[in-house]
Amino acid sequence: MIAKISFVAILSLLHILPTSLVLYAKATSRGRDTLELSIGIGSGSGSGGSSKDCGDELLGNTDQSQCSQEKIPLLGPIIQAPLLSPVVQAPIVQGLLNFIDQRLALLRYLYELDLSNNKLSGPFPTVVLGMTDLIFLDLRFNSFSGAVPAQIFTRDLYVLFLNNNAFDQTLPDNLGNTHVLYLTLANNKFTGPIPRSIAGAPSTLTEVLFLNNRFSGCLPYEIGLLDETVVLDAGNNQLTGPLPLSLFCLEKVEQLNLGGNLFYGMVPEPICWLGLNRNLVNLSLSDNYFQHVGPWCRALIEKGILNVRNNCIPDLPFQRPVADCARFFAQPRPCPRMWSYSYVPCRNAHLESLVPGIAPSP
Repeated sequence: MIAKISFVAILSLLHILPTSLVLYAKATSRGRDTLELSIGIGSGSGSGGSSKDCGDELLGNTDQSQCSQEKIPLLGPIIQAPLLSPVVQAPIVQGLLNFIDQRLALLRYLYELDLSNNKLSGPFPTVVLGMTDLIFLDLRFNSFSGAVPAQIFTRDLYVLFLNNNAFDQTLPDNLGNTHVLYLTLANNKFTGPIPRSIAGAPSTLTEVLFLNNRFSGCLPYEIGLLDETVVLDAGNNQLTGPLPLSLFCLEKVEQLNLGGNLFYGMVPEPICWLGLNRNLVNLSLSDNYFQHVGPWCRALIEKGILNVRNNCIPDLPFQRPVADCARFFAQPRPCPRMWSYSYVPCRNAHLESLVPGIAPSP
């Protein structure tokens, strides 16, 4: 039987190539004194089957009776071996997390690192900060916890997948310095407000996933400056306040999910205008505390684009009980810089006729 740990080193340029270079690490039954690193062609993460064997200590097997005499020191010769050799040798490691060895940063031509869908735990693997050529980092579906180093948001990464871990921190102020096309922070334990600095993110940022965290505070108007974003999902957090009119500037957005929060007030008509005249096909505002919708938003409800279930809108079905709404509004939830919620950075003549009194530029 073969116990296999899969480690992916994908040599490509932004997925231009249909295949990727996959580096498989496996412990063979013929000789457990070494770990073969076999380079082959694949697409996506290497998949590892496992058997209840000695190598399974790396996959979480706590029965060490078969393995006690067969442990081998950490990663030595891998760094000296040419990357494109058909087979290179490396010692087996004790524990999956140790496989993310500091010397991996010395590998040349390592552009993409995919460690997703494993049982990795512990702090963020800081070894990646030394991988100067890395453009793709995927840590999804593990059990990493603690803080994400702020430096990762200043690296020249095009893809950063951190979702489905247990990271628990406030986002750093340099979030807007990121170069990524896809920013996925979903399904963690991030807290605090979404930084205003997100306005500095490049126009190439197309997907922003904040859903299923513990973000709180008010949504900054700077979120509307992500004018190339196609998917924006901040659902199931503790965000509050009115929605900023700057969301009207997301003219390319197709999926906008803000459900499962503590937003209140009127659903802004300019945002609903996007569903009638632009690309917006899904606007989810359910499970909040909105009180009013205008004619354009009602048109989106009829089209099935806008979901406002479980809010506090008196004349619509499937709303919260009146007592729930009363308890919510008994506690004021003001937002700082309230003037900014009527400010639209992409203001134009059409919008000014739609929304009189748009705030001037800050």
